Amino acid sequence: MVNYFTPKPILMENFLKNISDSDRIWIYQSNRKLNADEINAIMSSGKDFVNSWAAHGQQLRADINVIHTLFVIVNLDEKQAIATGCSIDKSVGWISALGEKLGIDFLDRRQVAWMDEDQA
Repeated sequence: MVNYFTPKPILMENFLKNISDSDRIWIYQSNRKLNADEINAIMSSGKDFVNSWAAHGQQLRADINVIHTLFVIVNLDEKQAIATGCSIDKSVGWISALGEKLGIDFLDRRQVAWMDEDQA
């Protein structure tokens, strides 16, 4: 699995090249474009979160990335360990708390994003 911890957001097509069939992915869309400080805060918090993320005491191998300055991606390698209900709840709790801290809504499922001439 590729380490996605970079302060610069990557493009979706580059991200997709690095996932495998055993990966489980959660995509959280921001309600607005993220600035560089917010991306750095997300990456830092995300790194701390995945370093402590576990399911029934077993460490989960995961990465966090920001794509197109709009999406936070949680990428879990389930070859090592499978996420459980409690561990998934912890990840949703992490993104929810992070959103509150930054003033960003990552959980509004009514948001729609699209690409217009390579611009998200």
